[in-house]
Amino acid sequence: MATIPKVKFPQSPFVDATTGRISREWQQWLLNPQFISVTLEGVIGADSGGTGTGDIPGVGQILIGNGTAYGIGNVLGVTNQIAVNSSNTEIRIGISPFYGGQASISTVGTITSGTWQGNTISAAHGGTGLSSYNTGDLLVAADATSFSRLPAVVSGSVLKSMGDLTAPAWGPVNLATDVTGTLPPARGGATSGDYTPTITPIVNVSATTIHPLMYYQIGNKVTVAGRVDIDAINNAVSTQIAISLPIPSNIASSADCAGTADSVSATTESGVIYGDPGADRAILAYTSTTTALTSFFFIFCYRVLP
Repeated sequence: MATIPKVKFPQSPFVDATTGRISREWQQWLLNPQFISVTLEGVIGADSGGTGTGDIPGVGQILIGNGTAYGIGNVLGVTNQIAVNSSNTEIRIGISPFYGGQASISTVGTITSGTWQGNTISAAHGGTGLSSYNTGDLLVAADATSFSRLPAVVSGSVLKSMGDLTAPAWGPVNLATDVTGTLPPARGGATSGDYTPTITPIVNVSATTIHPLMYYQIGNKVTVAGRVDIDAINNAVSTQIAISLPIPSNIASSADCAGTADSVSATTESGVIYGDPGADRAILAYTSTTTALTSFFFIFCYRVLP
């Protein structure tokens, strides 16, 4: 049973009718109000600022409003989902350690941990529809809605396009149909052509006549063939000319270039061809047997050095 103060108010009017001001009795009361204690019985209702109930909630209970009054309710968990632990000072609500999840995820968010152990994710949902692979397999579109594995094959095969809307396939390169362009000599290809060299007399030469020469290159090897006419100054004397190269090299020794020359106009005359270190050219050398014009047909090969 509670007690509250009871106020004894003045009996005179609050406003003096003559002066229009607060009456003397009320002024004195406001400055020095007098109280007496009274005892009230019953429960203060919710409409008067109370709870409407004289009961006190127990451990783990709370006051629950129903719109017009309060009642005492229990905080309960959901079996194997939500766990509730209560004490005299707090109520803790958390996920039950026995919670096994739910059948579907209907909210939007980001999954940042855990291991996926559900069904294989299909292509329609951003997956591949495949659950296993072998080393070397490639993932290719089987059609507009699914993927398939393209197994690896024996070494040496290349992946080839099989046309629009067709899966690619492994296979050998067909040099007749699958290759375009020219393979450069540096990659093992071949090139050929004609050129007119520069002929430089070195020893016992009065005049020369050069004809266009032929050459071809495979890798870093170049072969040159053709004809040159030489007029020697004296007989039985070492005779030499220098022949420029169709493709520059860095000949470092005489062995970097080698070849032979033979005359059809003077059957006893033949010569050798070797490299000229530092000058990047070939030298044709022979011993003259006549001062008449002698035509030599020759062939030599040299290395294209870095």
